[in-house]
Amino acid sequence: MKKILAIAIFAGIAGCATTLTPIMPDSSVHDISEYGFEKDAVWSAVLGALAEKDFSVTTIEKDEGVIETMETVTSDSRGRKYGLGIEDAEEFRERVKLNIKVAVVRPGTISVQIKVHVQHLARYAYTDDTPVWVDGYSNGKLEEYLFKRINEIVYRSR
Repeated sequence: MKKILAIAIFAGIAGCATTLTPIMPDSSVHDISEYGFEKDAVWSAVLGALAEKDFSVTTIEKDEGVIETMETVTSDSRGRKYGLGIEDAEEFRERVKLNIKVAVVRPGTISVQIKVHVQHLARYAYTDDTPVWVDGYSNGKLEEYLFKRINEIVYRSR
C-alpha cells in the first residue's frame, strides 16, 4: 500500500512538472538530395526553383555553395503553409528562412541540402495578446517541392 501511495504521489508531482514540447518533425522528411550533374547546372536549377516560389535571396556565395533566403508569408491568402501542426489554422502568418548548401560529393555528383526554418506569428495571453514570432518545424512540403523542381529544371536543361 505504501508503494502504491508513493508511486501515486511521485506520478502526481512529475505530472505537474512536465512542460509542453513542440511537435517534432517527421523523420521521413529528408533535407538532402544528390544529382548527377555539374555544379553549375544544379546551382542554376536551385535558383530557378527559388524564383518560382518568389523567395528573395539574401545571401549567395557560389564558391562556398551557400544560398540563404528570407520571406514572410501570409498563408491564408497565398495558400502556403510550411509549418508543422498549423495546417488547420484559419488566419496566421509564418516566416520561412532557407539555408541551402550546394556541394560536390564526387566528380559529377552534386548534393543539395535544404534547411527550412519556420516561425509563425502567434498570440498568447501572457503577452497581452500581442503577436510574437514562435519557432516551429517544417512540415516537409517546401523541401519536397524544391527537390522536385530542382530535379525537373536540371533534367530539362540537358
